[in-house]
Amino acid sequence: AKNRLFSAGGESPNQISYSKLFVSGEQVSFPSAFYQQVPSKGGDITALAEMDEKVVIFKQTTIFYLTGDGPNDLGVGTFEITPVAADVGSLEPESIALTPDGLMFKSSKGIWLLNRGLQVIYIGDKVELYNSLNVSSAVVVPHLNQVRFTTLDGTTLVYDHYFKQWSTFTNQPAVAAINWKGIYSYSTTTGEVYQESSSLTSDNNIPIVPKIGTSWFKLGTISGFQRLQRAIILGEYAGSHRLMVSVYYDYATSPEETFYYDMDSFEIPYGDGSEPYGDQGEFFGISDGLYQFEIKVKKQRCQAVRFVISPVFPDSTGTAAFKLT
Repeated sequence: AKNRLFSAGGESPNQISYSKLFVSGEQVSFPSAFYQQVPSKGGDITALAEMDEKVVIFKQTTIFYLTGDGPNDLGVGTFEITPVAADVGSLEPESIALTPDGLMFKSSKGIWLLNRGLQVIYIGDKVELYNSLNVSSAVVVPHLNQVRFTTLDGTTLVYDHYFKQWSTFTNQPAVAAINWKGIYSYSTTTGEVYQESSSLTSDNNIPIVPKIGTSWFKLGTISGFQRLQRAIILGEYAGSHRLMVSVYYDYATSPEETFYYDMDSFEIPYGDGSEPYGDQGEFFGISDGLYQFEIKVKKQRCQAVRFVISPVFPDSTGTAAFKLT
């Protein structure tokens, strides 16, 4: 940062050191006087990051940032160190990623964002369930607007910074990850390296099975009355699969109804499959790669409803299955 090399985390836990300005063709030089003490508040320094001409200094429970041009080669000048109004820092330097919105990082209280206005915002509320996992890497995938946080246990937390939504990947026990020549790649706990491909629908011959859950639809006020007659799913057929739709009512953690639709034979059964429903017309079933059909729910009177949609593959071979609108 600032055409220098910065370092911290040495013998002095609250000291930041920096080099002279880089000169092409010369080695990096660290004069003994080129260092500054950071206030001891918040514990030891745990990580450094660059954002908008600032060097952000993460400590265990707080954040500082460094501004200014620093000393010239004669030692004239200095940096200014300023605290951020925050009671969170980072104990996991691998979790820090620079996004278009600012620096994302994991603290002892979950995943936060230090935005470009130097405000600390909690954005990890939807993935609090995974706060106990240790983040092994944080990588921005620009063409997908994603930030991916890998963990050693195999769960990858994925944040879409355009839509401000979270999702998770599984089966990725990663010790490190990087964009290698523009392609997301990660290494596993067993020493293998995997690289992402947009043309594949399996992870090392294990089918990728997406599961999409909606939020709770509350058409009335909280805990109010609503009547649900039917739901319509609109999507695009992308490969052989059966479609499973589970319906949850009134904030329950288990579904009350589960529907299976055989998208390959165009037979769309209702409920347990004993009662055929729909046809192969333009509204019900599949037409030219488009499928659009209704779910006639049995429980119409409710406070809230949500749906979980997932493909079912008949064998070990996965496909792209569907795209939902």
